Amino acid sequence: NDILNRLQNLMKSTNMPDQPTEIECFSILRALDGAEGVRVAVIDLGGSATKLYISRNGLLEKIHRIRVGGAAATQQIAEELSCTFAEAELQKRSLDSDSDIGQRVIRTHKQAFRRALIEVKQVLEEYETSHQLQIDRLVIAGGSATFTGMPQFVAEVIGREITVGAPFTKVGYPAFMEDVVTEIGPSFAVALGAALRSFE
Repeated sequence: NDILNRLQNLMKSTNMPDQPTEIECFSILRALDGAEGVRVAVIDLGGSATKLYISRNGLLEKIHRIRVGGAAATQQIAEELSCTFAEAELQKRSLDSDSDIGQRVIRTHKQAFRRALIEVKQVLEEYETSHQLQIDRLVIAGGSATFTGMPQFVAEVIGREITVGAPFTKVGYPAFMEDVVTEIGPSFAVALGAALRSFE
């Protein structure tokens, strides 16, 4: 409620008081959901948590949240390198994967997410067993989805083929921005999905 009140006060101060609000899962599904009749599982590797959303035809069927995210990974990197949180975050963002420190950062980042991804795998399997069906498509999004080697690591731990979320395929942009849009897409899935709400 405090967050919602702060948001409403912010919107009033910008002369946009009547903007709708929604839970982020609906925004991310709007941005990343696939074709009609397809069951999609979205793994949002966010800053404070890893979230699993399962939907069909854009309708949310299951949510599962694990309190492990990019911030926890950064904290573990800080402990591994005996540095501050800010320095560890900088190491993540300016990663030299060929250096010794870079390899330690990558290894620690993966270790931070491993337990969460194992739990995601269990939830997916339980969902499929209880509903007697298969998830058609698995998508990762969120800031940590763009970290070096993360898509391959998620696929390895979960044991399934995954795709990296590409929300900007739903909007037009200049061709020269293709590389940038591909790189930042997973981080902007929630924001873009919220923006697309006005066009439904």
